[in-house]
Amino acid sequence: MAEYTDIYIEGVKLPTPSTYKAGFEDLDAEGIRPITTGILKRNRIRARVAKYELTWLLKDFPDTKKIFEMLEPETFTAKVYDYKSNSYVNKTMYCSKCEYEYVRTLNGIKAKALAANIVEV
Repeated sequence: MAEYTDIYIEGVKLPTPSTYKAGFEDLDAEGIRPITTGILKRNRIRARVAKYELTWLLKDFPDTKKIFEMLEPETFTAKVYDYKSNSYVNKTMYCSKCEYEYVRTLNGIKAKALAANIVEV
């Protein structure tokens, strides 16, 4: 049985993230706020764009390399769990942010975590 946090990119399962945050955002063009009323006239372009914030605690380099390679293309097909339909769906997505976290230990600097955001196109 698949877990709600399983994500497949081009049919290949990403390593299971240590933390997983799913959210949805609206995309807005510049709105208008007339001085006379002060009320924003919103210009929503698209509603409920999916965004997944993923973090992996780093234990070995091969997983890190695999994650980077899977998130490298400009866009990719991701199979993700959709909470509205209560099932897995395919979405065209891109990686908007990818960053490393390092920590100082008694033995020097070590990579601690890799974080990435994937966003629906």
